[in-house]
Amino acid sequence: MLESIASLDDPRIAAYRNLRDRTLRGESLFVAEGRVLARRLLESPYETESILVEEACAEEFAQLAGEAGVGTYYTS
Repeated sequence: MLESIASLDDPRIAAYRNLRDRTLRGESLFVAEGRVLARRLLESPYETESILVEEACAEEFAQLAGEAGVGTYYTS
């Protein structure tokens, strides 16, 4: 599912705001940044909650994320 995000205050991307390593470790989560790592994550057996990409990358990741059942948010 490909969804546009118009505002950084959008509650759908609340998990991406104010990220801290300590918080992520406590919840056994991590962030993969960049095209290569994001693609590798989506192709891996790890469960992915969602991805947030720039509009220019949205179509590139939409199909791969959709196949993995991962929500895809994009910003302009």
